Amino acid sequence: MPNINLVWWLLCTLCVAQARRMETASSAEWFRTAQGTSDRLTRQHDLQFSADFPSTITVLINRSVTYQTIEGFGGAFTESASYVFSKLNSTLQSQVLDMYFSENGLRYNMARLPIGSCDFSLGTYNYDAVPGDSNLDHFSIDHDKQLIIPFIKQAIETRKKWSNSTLNIVASPWSPPNWMKQLDTMPPYCPHGCSDCNLRDEYKRTWALYFSKFISAYYAEAGIDIWGITIQNEPEYCPPDYEGMHYTPETERDFLKTYLGPQLSKDHPKLKILIYDHNKDHVVEWAKTIYTDADATKY
Repeated sequence: MPNINLVWWLLCTLCVAQARRMETASSAEWFRTAQGTSDRLTRQHDLQFSADFPSTITVLINRSVTYQTIEGFGGAFTESASYVFSKLNSTLQSQVLDMYFSENGLRYNMARLPIGSCDFSLGTYNYDAVPGDSNLDHFSIDHDKQLIIPFIKQAIETRKKWSNSTLNIVASPWSPPNWMKQLDTMPPYCPHGCSDCNLRDEYKRTWALYFSKFISAYYAEAGIDIWGITIQNEPEYCPPDYEGMHYTPETERDFLKTYLGPQLSKDHPKLKILIYDHNKDHVVEWAKTIYTDADATKY
């Protein structure tokens, strides 16, 4: 998986550079990497652009009518992206940072940060690998100091050059350490589906504390402020080949109101907690379940 991720990340970088050249061009080069083919950054036929493209579709935008506020746009500081970035020379690193975070680039103001390893990591890791450490006395973010944190710091500094607003970072877990889950195996995947890919009752308080310690450590040890968190990445999916954990709307609601909300409200009162980090087809069901519960909604 990491090899595919690295290629995709580089492709995205190439696309941004190419898009700039396309602003005044009538054609564009494009390259493809595709599974099941021999294409590996293989140049395809040029794309042609025309000002008189035939279309019967008209889009009308009424700027006087507004609804929801968009917080921003951004990308993810995964370990695989951070690894690729670390392998670039200083000139290319500056170009990447400018493309995404500078005034003349995409002006990213949001970023996602995995809490522990995910399917875009070089391997499995967590911040407390000591089984039964309920108080998290062995908690450490040293792993992130190698690749991820240096990348984030450079992105923040690039944005500071032109904007007074910070980079809003949303942290999301794919899985707690394996010893907190019903199926205590390494790596902490879900080989049996969702039946045992859940948090143990005796570690729900510990898992809430884990969030808090992560946020505190990033600020105290790296000077990085976490803007918000999601409770779980893709809570309805139980991946057999990478990190995951299962929630229903009811179990996420109960974890929020009983453990996570009180812990983060006490330790990080300005932090934003986001629910249902998944596809939007079930967002109404999750929103109704959680937002109709007064004890959950207050967090």
